[in-house]
Amino acid sequence: MVYRGKPSPGCANCRKKRIKCNGERPACLQCTRVGKDCPGYRNPLDLMFCDQSNDVRSKFGGEQKPSPPSGIVQPETTSTCPSAMGTLEVGLEDHARGFFFHNYVLEDGYALSSYDYLPELYSQDFGPLHPAILAVGTAGLAVAISSPCILMAARRQYTLALSLTNGALRDPYKACEDATLVSILLLGLFEDLTCDNQQSMETWQQHISGCVALIPLRRPDQVQSKAGFKIFMQWRTQVLIGCLRRKQQVPEVVSQWSAELAK
Repeated sequence: MVYRGKPSPGCANCRKKRIKCNGERPACLQCTRVGKDCPGYRNPLDLMFCDQSNDVRSKFGGEQKPSPPSGIVQPETTSTCPSAMGTLEVGLEDHARGFFFHNYVLEDGYALSSYDYLPELYSQDFGPLHPAILAVGTAGLAVAISSPCILMAARRQYTLALSLTNGALRDPYKACEDATLVSILLLGLFEDLTCDNQQSMETWQQHISGCVALIPLRRPDQVQSKAGFKIFMQWRTQVLIGCLRRKQQVPEVVSQWSAELAK
């Protein structure tokens, strides 16, 4: 998804005249003043996703049948998907990357869910972080436009990211890098986005447990930076959610590191 600037939330009449709309409901002030019927406003969610959905469908997935209520379904055959989906086509890569940075790298750096520190990490890392970002971005795009074909491409990127992450974990130096920990968090986010059964939840929990095992390997100075602190807070939040889901006690390492940061 290519970001084309903030779309106007005004009514159709105000947008056509290119004048500021005050957004009053049921009718805006501009329409009321001139005695016109106000046509109302567009759905903000539609503004976020509809700009290029049809282009992406036609280019990468064709016309897809509506998904059943039970969730996203894998396509029965792969014949409807472009053969190049094995490795993401450049066009889809660009859309997926743009979707991720537009929706998850928020301008509000104080939002805990924002990966605002990622641009710097992204420019430095050549390991699992890139395919992990593409996996999440492609999965989000697939869910937004209900495309099982694009979801297959997302799963391929997920598999690549998982393989590279496992490789990084076997290296004592790479295992404690910020990019490795963030990659695992993103793999968990992928499971959240594509969750359609209990196995997805179990896999998500495995990723979080992997993060717990990594924390003792990290140096205290790694959480002193703004990015390091944010990564730790995101990791801690996911661990606490996992403990609540499983009704388990919070790991001691979480309490220890939280106490150190509170000093």
